[in-house]
Amino acid sequence: MNEEKLEWIKKMKVKDFMEEALNTVRPEESIERVLDILQEKKVKILLVTDERGYLKGKIKETDLMKLFMSKKHISTTNIFGTTADLSYFAKNARDMMKKYKTTLKPDNSVPHAAKKIVDSQVNSLPVVSKNDRLVGVLHAEDLIKEVTR
Repeated sequence: MNEEKLEWIKKMKVKDFMEEALNTVRPEESIERVLDILQEKKVKILLVTDERGYLKGKIKETDLMKLFMSKKHISTTNIFGTTADLSYFAKNARDMMKKYKTTLKPDNSVPHAAKKIVDSQVNSLPVVSKNDRLVGVLHAEDLIKEVTR
């Protein structure tokens, strides 16, 4: 990478790369609806927000698989049975979500954001406003594409 591109990247902000079209659900959304949205939208993660747009957590498709396959719940009838009741695993998004340990702000620098993503060992981080409302998501993949262009 040349010096000019490196200097340009250092000046860029999270808001320049974040995705604003978000896939969100409310905490009270049924687990059946959460699974439907994951499949319909072909996404691997849903962000959970309250009615005012405050970030409450995330639901990753891998978290759902871990729950479905846990020894506590495992049974082919429970997972693959035609009459499986998904509320056996969780009733709603609140039961399934995990909280984010770190977030980004729109005005954070790209190098700062990249370090947070690496340190957190995640593929993306939510971006919240000064008053902690969800405004976007920054994906490591988007940063890598830009750096390697």
